[in-house]
Amino acid sequence: MTSEIKPICGVNRVKLADVVPLDTPFTIYLFPTTYCNFKCNYCAHSLGIEKMKEKYGFKPETMSMETYNKIIQQLKEFPNKLKVLSLTGQGEPLINKNLPHMISIAKEAGVAERIEIITNASLLSNSVSNQLIDAGLDVIRISIQGLTSAKYRDICRYNLDFDELVSNIKYFYQNRKQCKVYVKIMDISLEKGEDKKFYDIFSNISDRMFIEQCKPVYDGVEYGRKISTVTDRYGRVHKKGSMSIAILYVRNIP
Repeated sequence: MTSEIKPICGVNRVKLADVVPLDTPFTIYLFPTTYCNFKCNYCAHSLGIEKMKEKYGFKPETMSMETYNKIIQQLKEFPNKLKVLSLTGQGEPLINKNLPHMISIAKEAGVAERIEIITNASLLSNSVSNQLIDAGLDVIRISIQGLTSAKYRDICRYNLDFDELVSNIKYFYQNRKQCKVYVKIMDISLEKGEDKKFYDIFSNISDRMFIEQCKPVYDGVEYGRKISTVTDRYGRVHKKGSMSIAILYVRNIP
């Protein structure tokens, strides 16, 4: 096995109280799109566009290159590089066909030490993989929603060929150059006893993998009412005062 089993987020933190005020943010999240091709049963997208608009005032959009270029120019005004520029958000970033170009623009501008995306990888064809790698992507974080095509239909309401998905991830990993491949799955996406199967499938086609615990995030999403909040998504038990401690820390390194 070549992959590490560890949380997909950075586990080493900087105590914010020791470094504020910051002259440059550590991390910026840009949403290439807020459309998603999945309707995962634990996500607000499961409600559909009209219900999301009614409940949250949410209107899905795809970021224009004009807006993106303006943001990159503004990021260049900070005195230092960001630690991370994450092209992710409330949607599937690969829906935006400009994503590889957006990555290359950010790399050429030198605005961040690391550029990453979080994707469900359903649109990760070999051609798209080559474009992302050649653009200079540093980290791809892949969210797996099950270990069979049937599970994807159940959780995401999406017809996906799971074997093809694994093959596409394998292609990316084998051609990744500078890019790190992180793969994670929610515990609710696994059948009983499938933990080992998950690790076996991705142990040699990822740099890091982890099983996260699903936690309620969206008010109004039925699935969230079934989930305990005793631990965080990484299985760490909440302690009294943990929230006030947590906000003093921000991600620094992978």
